[in-house]
Amino acid sequence: MALEKKNQAKTIVPIRTITFDTLVDRIGRAIDLLQMDVQGLEVEVLKGGAHSLESARVQTFLIGTHSLRIHRECGAILEEHGYVIEFDEPDTKDQPDGILVARRKS
Repeated sequence: MALEKKNQAKTIVPIRTITFDTLVDRIGRAIDLLQMDVQGLEVEVLKGGAHSLESARVQTFLIGTHSLRIHRECGAILEEHGYVIEFDEPDTKDQPDGILVARRKS
């Protein structure tokens, strides 16, 4: 018995987005812990938060990274902005994501 593929029309749904800096501005205060799991867009999110990173508006990041390249690039961006990497596991055994924890230097 041959399997037939059904032709399914793909619908594109536009989604409004904001930058990380805009989100932090809307919150309006310092953030103690920001957890991020954005399915491969981690670097883009951090790049959209350069002002927030420079001004230390986030004390600690917990980031699920979705490739070794992304993991390393996120670590480099955070270190460049004065964060210390406290936990660095690019290849976890219990989940498909890497895990990166970074805290702003006191």
